[in-house]
Amino acid sequence: MGKEEKTVRRKRRRLNIVDWILIAALLFCGVGVYLRYYEGKTPISQSDLTDAKLYFSLSDVSPSAYDGFAEGSAAYNGDGVLLGTVAGRDEFSVGPAKYYVTTRTGEIAEMYTTGTNVDINGVLNCRGVFSEYGYLVNGKTCVAPGQTLLLKTRELTATVLITDVIEATP
Repeated sequence: MGKEEKTVRRKRRRLNIVDWILIAALLFCGVGVYLRYYEGKTPISQSDLTDAKLYFSLSDVSPSAYDGFAEGSAAYNGDGVLLGTVAGRDEFSVGPAKYYVTTRTGEIAEMYTTGTNVDINGVLNCRGVFSEYGYLVNGKTCVAPGQTLLLKTRELTATVLITDVIEATP
């Protein structure tokens, strides 16, 4: 007796609408990842960097904090990235610490602390690039007015408020 051979026919599977939707979603995800990774990754050369002055405010601190800003000393952010150098003492101002209160009539009144604490306004000399989002220090770290950041010098670590970033005049 002979063996009967069965011919197995493979069914060709067709892609239905759900498969096409999944494939399209995966492609869109891939394109999104690619754009996010490579967007803004254009290299910035040293010749593109411009000098700028980064103005900051440090509020309600001990008067000895002013000594932590030695002229020409390096200043870093909280991640240890170099922001710039501390400007000269002539660009710093120190005054009594002030705060604001709302009176019963709804007006805002400026008050001064009775203690010895002070407010310090200072300047860092930086190199970077101006962009639509703010100033990119060294072409990498974005800083903008209204932003708070951790500022570290050799003698001091404090949270400061960035008040302005302007291009330095030669």
